[in-house]
Amino acid sequence: AKRDIYRNALQWAIDLARRPKINLGGERHNGLSAYKEWSEAILIDDDFSTDDIDVLQERYMAHDNAVGMIAEGRWYGAQFLKQVIEDEPNAAEEISKAIECYEAEHGLMWKNWGLVGGIGHSKEKAKKFAEPAVRRQIAEIILEACARETEAIEHLERALAK
Repeated sequence: AKRDIYRNALQWAIDLARRPKINLGGERHNGLSAYKEWSEAILIDDDFSTDDIDVLQERYMAHDNAVGMIAEGRWYGAQFLKQVIEDEPNAAEEISKAIECYEAEHGLMWKNWGLVGGIGHSKEKAKKFAEPAVRRQIAEIILEACARETEAIEHLERALAK
């Protein structure tokens, strides 16, 4: 039944978010713990104190890809949850709160892009990202996104308990 599919999908999302490591051809940070690792990694000034534009672009691209994945994933996750509400009216309040968190997280990723001059890859954006003051602001946004993600997962857990 559709209800079981939705509930299984929500449980899978919760489990994935709470799993700190995942093996994708090598162990990597995952879920909620990945936000902290990401925010700390971009604060290592030595990794960005180079004039080698290829290195800076590679580091920016890794960051930018993460921003894009979160922006897109949280946006479509919110759209999916809007469908779930129709079949889970008893959990609608908690699911609505999770939607708000995911939409806020989506907005935070756009705020990240704004700090480097917008969406997309360029030498100028890579250079802007290399600036310590910009990376410090971005790291704070990443931690704020983690807080919204944590809150969303807690709402989904409460929704499944209904």
